[in-house]
Amino acid sequence: IYGIRHHGPGSARSLLRALQAFQPDAILLEMPAETESALTIANHPEIKPPVALLIYSVENPKDASFYPMAEFSPEWNAMRYGLSKGVPVKAIDLPAAHRLAKEDERPAERFDVFSTIAEAAGYTDGELWWEHTFEQRWSDLDPFEAVSDLMTELRAISEAEDRPVDKLEANREAYMRLAIKEAEKQHERIAVVCGAWHVPALKKAVKLSEDRSLLKDLAKTKVATTWVPWTYDRLAFTSGYAAGVISPAYYEHLWNSGPEAVARGWLINAARLLREEDLGASTASVIEAVRLAETLAIVRERHVPGLHELLDSATAVLARGEATPLKLVQSKLVVGEKLGEIPSDTPSIPIQADLAAQQKRLRLKAEHLQKTLDLDLRSENDLARSHLLHRLNMIDVPWGHTQEVRGKSGTFHEYWQIQWAPELVIRLILASRWGATVEAASSARAIERSQAATALPDLTALARDVLLAGLTDPLPAILTQLQNTAAVSTSANELLDALPPLAWAVRYGDVRNTDVGLLRTVLDSTFVRGCISLPAACTSLDDDAAAAMGKRLDAIQNVVSLLEDEEHRRLWQQTLITVAGVATIHGLVAGRIARLLLDDGTLSSEEVATRLNQATSHASTPAHAAGWIEGLLGNSGALLLHDDRLWSVVDNWLNQLEPDPFTETLPLLRRTVSTFPIPERRQLWEKVAGGPRKATIATGLNQERANRPLPLLQKLLGLEEIQI
Repeated sequence: IYGIRHHGPGSARSLLRALQAFQPDAILLEMPAETESALTIANHPEIKPPVALLIYSVENPKDASFYPMAEFSPEWNAMRYGLSKGVPVKAIDLPAAHRLAKEDERPAERFDVFSTIAEAAGYTDGELWWEHTFEQRWSDLDPFEAVSDLMTELRAISEAEDRPVDKLEANREAYMRLAIKEAEKQHERIAVVCGAWHVPALKKAVKLSEDRSLLKDLAKTKVATTWVPWTYDRLAFTSGYAAGVISPAYYEHLWNSGPEAVARGWLINAARLLREEDLGASTASVIEAVRLAETLAIVRERHVPGLHELLDSATAVLARGEATPLKLVQSKLVVGEKLGEIPSDTPSIPIQADLAAQQKRLRLKAEHLQKTLDLDLRSENDLARSHLLHRLNMIDVPWGHTQEVRGKSGTFHEYWQIQWAPELVIRLILASRWGATVEAASSARAIERSQAATALPDLTALARDVLLAGLTDPLPAILTQLQNTAAVSTSANELLDALPPLAWAVRYGDVRNTDVGLLRTVLDSTFVRGCISLPAACTSLDDDAAAAMGKRLDAIQNVVSLLEDEEHRRLWQQTLITVAGVATIHGLVAGRIARLLLDDGTLSSEEVATRLNQATSHASTPAHAAGWIEGLLGNSGALLLHDDRLWSVVDNWLNQLEPDPFTETLPLLRRTVSTFPIPERRQLWEKVAGGPRKATIATGLNQERANRPLPLLQKLLGLEEIQI
């Protein structure tokens, strides 16, 4: 029985030597029993770790477990060894069908094995002790008997302290003992590979009846198994993976390097990464870093430089003592960004196969690295890519999301940021309930959403999504439902909130050669009804409602600009002028309307200054005036910077405020100014100060204040007297 550390290169190296010496005729692995038929894929020429076995409940795919493996994982090497030698490889752990059926049963707190050993050995970190003792080993000595003895003692300590028994762990160990006894009926030389903690339990003599009674009447669910690509950051402990390691990329380096090349190879790679980012890292500095790492290893009594020594030397020499450049090294050479690959003929459900076929046809490879796509929608291939990404979002498989790019606003372009994550496979499996292909599933999902939608904005957003996804089947029914809902809607806010997605749908429908005639009709009628109801909707608003209405007005202004329809523009201007004339509207709404009318040229700066003067007169409350200014300036102070008349109005208003109203108004104004970009705030300060702000240095010396800390300094420095 070989007790290993999951994902340990030293454990894997020792295990391979032990297997070659033992020459087993069967290899038993601590893997769920259902995975046995899937283990043969380990020797497939197309597979590239890291990969993971995925086991999920057929009835509820959200109940799933991943079993990751890297090229340096002991189990992975045991599988490949057995398959290459023609030796049966069996999975002997408790079936996942039982484990997934008991999702509400939480495991007992595990005894912190490594920290306990590390403390006894004089280490402060359990991971550091294990790495030093096992993962950095190239020795031919067999460590497994020592590991067995150590774990036996630790389990005895745990039992003596009356720690709670983990029922799941007890069931697992009972199942593995029974599987070992069953294998003994067919094989003579059996190698069992399991986590080190389980070794004493598997060696323990337990009656068959006792183990069978533990496993009697366990809950069970139907499960399915497949392989999926995995990533190093999901293999890391920081991802929440309980059996993870701190440094997967570094462990890969340990696995592929000899002891003499560990420091040299790793630091060469670190220097290369820094140079790619235009950070200086010369050959001479690499040589010095290697020397420092090897010296630190000697001082710290290490066999070879470990990760701590490498990071310390890289920080001191390559990064010149600064931590920021080392973040890049940490990301790529400690944790790593590697994404594995699985063979194309790996068993999968139909929707997975459909997505894989589309990825291949569209040359859209699933990659773990974040990538930006610039899709030209006039290109047939890019349009198909856009449809696929939008369809995946509709079925809750967010491979990517659209983003705005400054300076690039052409309607024929669409910008995506994509990044594949292993857990998206689970979402894809969940989406299979809607259909066997991505298109069928997204169409069915759209119909389901339409049946559940009651609010007009929800339906307009759905119509936009369907158009962006290029789905033709559900569109007619959704548009009919949209038209009927819009015809009876009486809420001004609902009508206005429905317009932005409608406008985008119409505009993108034109670009994508989609017939949007009915959608345009709904848009036109909704726009007219929204404008008619807007004046009443802007009265008697509190501060929160006024802020929401200000954002709504901005959105409709964008709609008018997007559609470039002269009738819409004229109606919108008339509506804003009407609303601005209502005496009971909130100051923020009035100020925002003035800003919108100024931006489109309906009002001049002189007219806006006049309105601002009225809003900040003695007849208005300070709160109304501050709200008006907040609405006018929005998220930009450019108007104040470049329009001296507006500046004078605001300046005069502030100067004439009495102390109490000023104190009441100040927080409102600070809230407004805080939304300005930092350069604008600096320019406003310079304008107030009458020119660019200059740093001043005090030349005088306050002798009394300077003398106050002297007695304490005398004590700290051991001096009898300090004079200045």
